[in-house]
Amino acid sequence: MGFECPTAVEDVFALRERIRALEDGMTLRCRGRDAVGDAWDYGHCTKQGECLTCTYISGDQEFLLVSKVNLRLLLQVEFPTFSAGMEGTFVNDAGAGIPEAGFFQPSVEDGSLQALRAHLRSVPDGTCLACRGRNSFTDRWDYGYCVKDQERLHFFYDSGDREVLCIQAVRFNTLVQVVVPSAFQPALEAPLSGTPQGFAVIAHGFSPECGPDYRLIKRLAATARSRGLHVVIPDFRQTYSLCLGAGRHERIRMLKAELMGCRGASFIALVGHSQGGRASANVCTDAEVLALPLRGCMMLGAEDPMELGELRPMVPDLSIVHAAGDGIISSKYLLKRAEAWHVPFIELKSEAPESTKDPDGDDINHGFLAADLMPVVEQIYGNFLDRCAAASWTLGPVADAPSLTC
Repeated sequence: MGFECPTAVEDVFALRERIRALEDGMTLRCRGRDAVGDAWDYGHCTKQGECLTCTYISGDQEFLLVSKVNLRLLLQVEFPTFSAGMEGTFVNDAGAGIPEAGFFQPSVEDGSLQALRAHLRSVPDGTCLACRGRNSFTDRWDYGYCVKDQERLHFFYDSGDREVLCIQAVRFNTLVQVVVPSAFQPALEAPLSGTPQGFAVIAHGFSPECGPDYRLIKRLAATARSRGLHVVIPDFRQTYSLCLGAGRHERIRMLKAELMGCRGASFIALVGHSQGGRASANVCTDAEVLALPLRGCMMLGAEDPMELGELRPMVPDLSIVHAAGDGIISSKYLLKRAEAWHVPFIELKSEAPESTKDPDGDDINHGFLAADLMPVVEQIYGNFLDRCAAASWTLGPVADAPSLTC
């Protein structure tokens, strides 16, 4: 399901009638904006007669008439489905319409609590789920819904209570319970104990002195370890004595060897910075590598892998992240690469001017060392790892890999 975006006039009228048919007090997930060029603000809207009361994560609130609001360009609503056979209007009357079994109750012992948190981190911002919460074990449940916003959940309860909690801090098994899509329930309920560990493989960039101990690489490694992943960082410094072409091919060979050594992992998440990003893109076109449980590849401040041309690395989750002020590798080349491959391109902007260097002579935009870049990169990388982990529970092992070679 997704946001309704009618194009024909008759579809707009049909959507208005569908909203009018809702019982007063019913609440739907929505997104709105003041003008077509503005970014969407996510939240919920409650129907009362001919009026929609829209409350957004930003704190904005507006009152709109069903007959007047632009339901295509300025406000879009969603009629989600929380479980098979149940229409997804949010619960208002003390949970009426959602059976007790509909609220997922994760367990620490079987790993389903970890799986639920990973799933919530992986869903898009603005995703809304029915929920119930309470302040203590002895309190009655308060029913409502929550909206995902980066690492947080915004809770809206029928009692009027509102709260914002970090996903990692929510006590899902005792004080908060959510309704997750029925298609995802088996993956959440599958025991994770005893399964092989996930691997985070990190390919560093040009760094003759530090290599794997470069500050960015160490921060990425810490982010992966905080999620219980085994971290692998090959040391490419021995390749610097070779000529450009030979050095690049040697890095690809070394990276492939490290990845092949992770074949017993439950999943593999690959990230590469600068030269390591170029090597990562190349190794993800190798048939043997693609036969591994490799769930994603992220290119950070990467060299442009121009030798691949239109050949997109065939991993399920591929993205390119670059700093606008990178004085070593211009972001415009990686933007063109992302457009050619039709993959997400995230451009980060720092207050530090282009080509700014730290006392060690490192470009703080290229290395994401600027104070306003590093935390953002850590969050983006953490979300990437969570998506790879969630995919490992839903996709299972890779059966057949495309017949591609470096």
